[in-house]
Amino acid sequence: MSPFTLHNQQAPGPELTLLSIPGISPHTPKQCCPQRGWHGIQMPFSLSVSTSKVVMALQKTFSLLLLLLLTLLGLGLVQPSYGQFMYQRFLRQHVDSEETGGTDLYCNMIMQTRGMTRPTCKQFNTFIHADIGAINNICRNPNIQCKNGKMNCHKGVVRVTDCRLTAGSPGNCRYQGRGSSRSVVIACDGKPLVPVHVDG
Repeated sequence: MSPFTLHNQQAPGPELTLLSIPGISPHTPKQCCPQRGWHGIQMPFSLSVSTSKVVMALQKTFSLLLLLLLTLLGLGLVQPSYGQFMYQRFLRQHVDSEETGGTDLYCNMIMQTRGMTRPTCKQFNTFIHADIGAINNICRNPNIQCKNGKMNCHKGVVRVTDCRLTAGSPGNCRYQGRGSSRSVVIACDGKPLVPVHVDG
């Protein structure tokens, strides 16, 4: 009798006849799984899906970083350029286009709300009562010499309130207010030119 024996085994699908070899147990062949591990070859579709996910993740991260930067700028946590900083400080310290001012009470209140009574009382300050467009236009007037010797000052006539310190202590400063229409000297800087300092 031949050492090789034929066996009939039932397996899923069509009936198969298997060849039995001494020392080796007969087995049923398995169908190949379409998914393969690291030792197999990944399908191109899986690679493209992974790449798309990476691109989407990078786009989302960039959008979040941009939103964060804009938020920080809005909160003032990221410093703008020096010229922008000086312009914003000029607006805070010297521009009040909605009021006519001219009184002691006006000076006492606005000097405090604009942050010029701490850590020390500012001795003197001028508020300009004109819209920002008219103030910016002063920078287009002929250049004149500033107190520091630079030639970036310009002169214009506007309505102002001059606040002069008379008494008080930090946080409770007392001022004398005087309103008038007079010439003011403004230092301008940047491109385009914007007002950055009241020089007189």
